[in-house]
Amino acid sequence: MREGGLLVAGGLVAGVPAALATAQVIRAQLYGVGPSDPHVFVLVSAVLSIVTCGAMALPAIRASRTDPISTLRAE
Repeated sequence: MREGGLLVAGGLVAGVPAALATAQVIRAQLYGVGPSDPHVFVLVSAVLSIVTCGAMALPAIRASRTDPISTLRAE
């Protein structure tokens, strides 16, 4: 989970400034939202983080339920 969290944090650090820069370019396509609306950025970042944590948690839960001895013997 830590490695995935670092990837999410790195993506947010790189993505938010890129989104701010491109929002100025596509200003005409934004209806009812300002190009640098903080509520939208926080909401999108939160949704993406929650989805990513869910995608990381499911395999981690499955892996934690597996008996390591039986897995090692199978290999």
